[in-house]
Amino acid sequence: MAAVLSGCAASGGVPASDMTPEELVGAWDVPSHEGVTLVIHDDQTFEMRGWPSNLGCDSPAAEFVEDVAWDDGRDFTGTWQLGPEGYEYDLSLFPDVDACAGVFALSVWHVEGDLVIRDWLGPNADDNSASRLVELSREQ
Repeated sequence: MAAVLSGCAASGGVPASDMTPEELVGAWDVPSHEGVTLVIHDDQTFEMRGWPSNLGCDSPAAEFVEDVAWDDGRDFTGTWQLGPEGYEYDLSLFPDVDACAGVFALSVWHVEGDLVIRDWLGPNADDNSASRLVELSREQ
């Protein structure tokens, strides 16, 4: 099962607090940016290929979708974990040493009946603006 990462998406939906880890397993692709792929494995490891360096790896970080450096991709692996009870929709990616500094704090949402993984950009992610939202959604 594959999925897509969109550079622009409408906000909305609700946090997927009822989803299971098994629902995240698989490949998540960026159709408009060939070569950007997140593969989530059932042993709580992941592989990231072609991930833009200014989405959590290097400073300054992109604050808007239009600032994402799609042509400066990075490959790395690591482990993943869902949030604690009540926050199961939080998805943390922990890159292996020297891959990228820090932790990727993403969230899983239900949008129009489908699961999506969201990365809110910039210091004011609560502004709910699609211009600050990178979204991974499953292909139909």
